[in-house]
Amino acid sequence: MKLTTKGILQLLPVDGNLKKELLDNWDKMEPDQRANLEQLVWDTYRALYKLRLEEKLRLELAKLGRDEGTLEPALYSRLQEETDREMASENFSVSTSSELTSIREKLQTFLKDKST
Repeated sequence: MKLTTKGILQLLPVDGNLKKELLDNWDKMEPDQRANLEQLVWDTYRALYKLRLEEKLRLELAKLGRDEGTLEPALYSRLQEETDREMASENFSVSTSSELTSIREKLQTFLKDKST
């Protein structure tokens, strides 16, 4: 699955009305507004990806610490591939409330700036 800005925006854990407004206005945005929103969406995606990958790595290392697994040379690559598949196929449901609040605030600020 090829990731696009609009596709990621549809999956992000933000308020449905806000998401709809952003998607509805996408083609009407000024180029600089769209570029700013694209940057925000991709930054958010990368942050969520990084959090998920770090959590997987933490869990794997904890297993190794309890002698429940073996250290494989391709561990990090395997975890990256798993994270890639999960992020492409799932909604971003594993996010902290502070992250969601931050995302919502940035998107709402973006919309307010767009209106003025």
